[in-house]
Amino acid sequence: MTVPEDDIEWVTLREAAEATRASLPALRRWYRDGLIRSVVVPGTHGDQRLVDLGEVTARASASPNIGRRSRRSPTPDAVTEALLDQVAAMAMEIDDLRERVAALESGAD
Repeated sequence: MTVPEDDIEWVTLREAAEATRASLPALRRWYRDGLIRSVVVPGTHGDQRLVDLGEVTARASASPNIGRRSRRSPTPDAVTEALLDQVAAMAMEIDDLRERVAALESGAD
């Protein structure tokens, strides 16, 4: 899902992660710390956060960890780390969904 606005290529977090090999938790940390721009737009299954792919690419290419990861074949430890990153990202998404459900339920009372 890409939403063009001016010259900015807005992409989902997952698309940015796939394009740059940055982890989802790293992307979340970057937008929360104000290191990359992000916007929240309505999606088919609720709000969707989009990030500026150009900023993500620049940030990822400057990261020694991401560059090091992309130059070698994944080891079992790297695969395990990537899976743990995905589990952490899913846990964050579940927490966000729980908060949204709680907010909706409190508004329905």
